[in-house]
Amino acid sequence: MNIFHFFCGKLRRPEIEDFFQDYQISYEIFEIYNTILTPKKLDTTFNGILFFSPSAVSSFFKANSWKPQTQGFCIGKTTAYSLKKFTPNYSIAKEASEAQLFLCIHNYYTQNHAEK
Repeated sequence: MNIFHFFCGKLRRPEIEDFFQDYQISYEIFEIYNTILTPKKLDTTFNGILFFSPSAVSSFFKANSWKPQTQGFCIGKTTAYSLKKFTPNYSIAKEASEAQLFLCIHNYYTQNHAEK
């Protein structure tokens, strides 16, 4: 019998485990790290903030609030799902890669702030 080994941290979303259960796939979870949030109070107004993980979103909002003119940029859907709880002002990279995230930022500012 094949067993899928899932290496992860203590903070994780349930989709992978739900998928295994839904399709009756045997799996074993190995929690190999513990995410420690490190919130820092920022006394600056930002036009845009990049988020690379749901835990980064959680850490940011433990010490900061969101200004109406700020746009969030998320590397993927799970990060966007976390940011969506705090603001509707966000964009998601088409693929979870740094290159696509930077393209997302470029497209947003070109469409919304370029001189016409």
